[in-house]
Amino acid sequence: MAIPHHSDSFHPQARQHDIVARLNHLFGDDGYHKDSRLLPLLDSQGYISLETLVDNDHILTTLTDGFPLAIKHALQVVPSTVLQLSRDKRRLRRVSASVRIVRFLDNIFKDLNHSNNSDILSVIVGARDGLIFITALFRLRPELRDLAWDNQAHVVSALVRGKPRYTHLHADQLTVRAKNPTERVCSQVEYYLSDENLPHDRHLRSLIEAFGGVPLVDLMQFP
Repeated sequence: MAIPHHSDSFHPQARQHDIVARLNHLFGDDGYHKDSRLLPLLDSQGYISLETLVDNDHILTTLTDGFPLAIKHALQVVPSTVLQLSRDKRRLRRVSASVRIVRFLDNIFKDLNHSNNSDILSVIVGARDGLIFITALFRLRPELRDLAWDNQAHVVSALVRGKPRYTHLHADQLTVRAKNPTERVCSQVEYYLSDENLPHDRHLRSLIEAFGGVPLVDLMQFP
């Protein structure tokens, strides 16, 4: 099946939300292990091509009008804690629970002033150093509690092993807070130079090969 070229505007935001909602259902806890059609189509890394996904799910076929890259466009507009696109943006897979926990928390602490986070912000405002107990987050965000199987040790493990960009785990391992701007910059630079990103970033590797490192003037141009 050839993948046609299409503009993002062909799928309005409401349609993009519907696409991501369908993907979250297929790859979520309720549907993933029960779908006898989906699991055999996954490769050794757990990925499935966008073409194959659209071809094998009639709801996605309708939502995307048979246009697989509409899935990529939708995920750029509507973030998902459940899904991960491959580097070439043509395959999709379900991420681990640890990654989902980190993404969930980063979505909160990236913008605490958002109206959706007003309940969390009200707790943090009166707290020491802007900290909030993980157990309080469980109460305010039952989705996080479900992701962590109601066990804050799973949240701690995910934050220690993962690479949160906006969430800081306090030394007591009972509380978290939003990273300050300096910490966010450090986290972003660490990600650029990490084993997860560097082997796939040709431009960054070319700078290192040319200069023996990454010039700060070039680093500042990165998104």
